[in-house]
Amino acid sequence: MSAPPSTPELEGLSRVEISLSSAEKMNSYSAVYGHEPDIRLGKVLRYSPRGYQSAVGEISMRFREAKVVSIDVGKMTPCDAARLIDFCSGMAVASRGWFYRVTDQVVMISPPVQKN
Repeated sequence: MSAPPSTPELEGLSRVEISLSSAEKMNSYSAVYGHEPDIRLGKVLRYSPRGYQSAVGEISMRFREAKVVSIDVGKMTPCDAARLIDFCSGMAVASRGWFYRVTDQVVMISPPVQKN
């Protein structure tokens, strides 16, 4: 796997920090789109996965069930943590949900609000 392109603002950051930075930029709210962000509030399911494969299946299943999911990547290898952050960010963007950075090792994904 090749390294991400080097830019001055990313020099000296770990893979996890680069993934978090990219996810925040990709998921940030922009007034240009002309709509208010719809955010689902409710119970939060918390996960502290140890590996990428098992985490992806469980997190995506709960996200599809319209659950808000908090993920602590602190027990994962930096490589797996970066992969999981990238996966969750992409899943949030593709579904029009939201991705939040809570701390340096905890992220939260919120599925889109279903309007009736």
